[in-house]
Amino acid sequence: GYILPIVMIILYLIHYRLIMGEQKGHIRIHPVQQKDKIGN
Repeated sequence: GYILPIVMIILYLIHYRLIMGEQKGHIRIHPVQQKDKIGN
């Protein structure tokens, strides 16, 4: 079935978010929001 791949993808996304999201994710999201506010 296709349930197992979905579970593996979710686990991969959670794993990626825990490692990269906490450090680089925040840093990447912040400048984008600042540029958006300045642009508008």
